[in-house]
Amino acid sequence: MHFFYSNASLTIINDKPIQYPKFFHLVFFLLGFLIITTIYFIEKRESKILSLANLAQQREIDERKRVEEEREKLIYELQEALNKVKTLSGLLPICASCKKVRDDSGYWNQIEVYIRDHSEADFSHFICPDCAKELYPDLDIYD
Repeated sequence: MHFFYSNASLTIINDKPIQYPKFFHLVFFLLGFLIITTIYFIEKRESKILSLANLAQQREIDERKRVEEEREKLIYELQEALNKVKTLSGLLPICASCKKVRDDSGYWNQIEVYIRDHSEADFSHFICPDCAKELYPDLDIYD
C-alpha cells in the first residue's frame, strides 16, 4: 500500500485512485482559515477581558492604598491632638498670689481645673499636717 498526491487524487486501496474535486482543497483551506481566525479573535477577546479585569483590579488596589494612607494620616493627627490635650508642657502662666493658671483663651482657672482639663490627672483634696496645724491649732489629729 502506498500514498501519493497528484492532481487532487489520492491512492488508498489497491492502487485505485479516489478522485476528490479540486474545490475540496479550497474548502479545507477555508475551514482551516476559519478555525485559525476564530481562535485568534477568541484569544484577542479574552486578552481584552483580562486587560479590563487587571485595570479594574489595579484601580481597586490604588483606591485601597489611598484609603489606607488617609486612615494612617487621620490616626497620626488624632494621636498628635490627644498628645497635645493630655500633656502639659512648656511654661504655665500662674498667679504668684492665688495660684490660678491662665489658659489659652486668657481666662484664669484654678490650677486643679486647668491640670484636670489638660491631662489625665484627677485631684482629691486633703490638708497637709503643716496647714492643719496652722488652720486648726486646737485639733491634735496630725501629731
